[in-house]
Amino acid sequence: MSTRRFVLLSVSLIVLVAASAAEAQKWGRAKRPDAGACFFRDANLAGDYFCLKAGESLPDIPKGVSDRITSIQVLGRVGLTLFTQPLFKGGSATIAANVASLRAAPVAWIDPVSSIQVRKRPTSQEADRIVRRAYKELLTRAADDGALKFWIPRLTDMGYSEAQVREELIKSDEYKRLSSPKR
Repeated sequence: MSTRRFVLLSVSLIVLVAASAAEAQKWGRAKRPDAGACFFRDANLAGDYFCLKAGESLPDIPKGVSDRITSIQVLGRVGLTLFTQPLFKGGSATIAANVASLRAAPVAWIDPVSSIQVRKRPTSQEADRIVRRAYKELLTRAADDGALKFWIPRLTDMGYSEAQVREELIKSDEYKRLSSPKR
């Protein structure tokens, strides 16, 4: 392949990838993914929407879109995290089931959604490995039965991410004791 064709092909691929990311942030009625989430302008999964596939994320949702997300449809075994700030910062909510209205309980989200992460939920076996690895690496011990019973359903059913499990372990008193300087 000539250098010119390679450059042209590379530029075309970059344009396609950028276009698909930009399309995800526009309201419409695109095909819904088998595994992912769709974000609706109206309550009860109605009206125009945009979708993200499992593994996709939006680090900075434009204002005309972020402040109009009203309901969410979860498709397949995915979990998603909504953030109040761009770049996956600020307050967050983890979702693993359809939400008819972000403004109503149990979510009661009042801020614009500024960034979103959509991920495949792990199987029980994968969740078991995630929890055991986090305990070994952060708390330098094996995860006990209570820890496994607590964390595995959060990963498999409630949409928690591995990062959220690790963040919670780092906040624990046990981790703080282990990481504090010895006197």
